[in-house]
Amino acid sequence: MEGDDLYLSAEKIAILHDKNVKTIYRWIEDSQAKKQGSNYSLKDIISYREEQKNAEIAQSNGGAEEAKARLLNAQADMAELKYKEALKDVVPLSVAQDQFFTVIDNLKSALLSLPEKFKQRTNIPVEQSRLLEKMIKDILLKVSE
Repeated sequence: MEGDDLYLSAEKIAILHDKNVKTIYRWIEDSQAKKQGSNYSLKDIISYREEQKNAEIAQSNGGAEEAKARLLNAQADMAELKYKEALKDVVPLSVAQDQFFTVIDNLKSALLSLPEKFKQRTNIPVEQSRLLEKMIKDILLKVSE
């Protein structure tokens, strides 16, 4: 990997762009994408596609021009997001949410286990252990509101 570039096989690039591998090889040739082993610069290919789409937009005319430009820009944005996701610069919201809730669940479990661990290590009376447990549950209840 060079800088913030990602090198992928033509087959993987075809999957990312939902295109035929032959199309990707044409893009590789037209873009003169850098090569590392049997992998090609995804950054070069994305730049080439954006230039190609901008040229198509410039050539288009009539009322469909704006709609086509929006579509091509959206497709370029999606390709960029897939590229950033492949670089791990961004993660899908569902993954971030899952990781966040996992951390919260682990924190809750750790807090709820404190009274028992404290009781085992200090031999405190049962009443004090129950009081500590109630305090932790009250805190968790307030945090969850």
